[in-house]
Amino acid sequence: MQINTLGDLIYVITDILQAIVPVLIALALLYFFWGMANFLILHADSEVEREKGRSVMFWGIITFFVMVSVWGILHMLEATFF
Repeated sequence: MQINTLGDLIYVITDILQAIVPVLIALALLYFFWGMANFLILHADSEVEREKGRSVMFWGIITFFVMVSVWGILHMLEATFF
């Protein structure tokens, strides 16, 4: 695809980001579940490891929220400009 205008460049960038964002969302969800497994199952007897699992769950939720927000903003921009 040849890029001639700024609109073409924005279209290519949004296509690339729309392909990457679902993968990142899935990774954030897996990261959250890994923290939950550490918190509830794998290290239930160790308070230090439970705290690490809680931290992983917290950052997994934050990352998930940011990724879903970015995905929504991309869809909004695409609907507005294209």
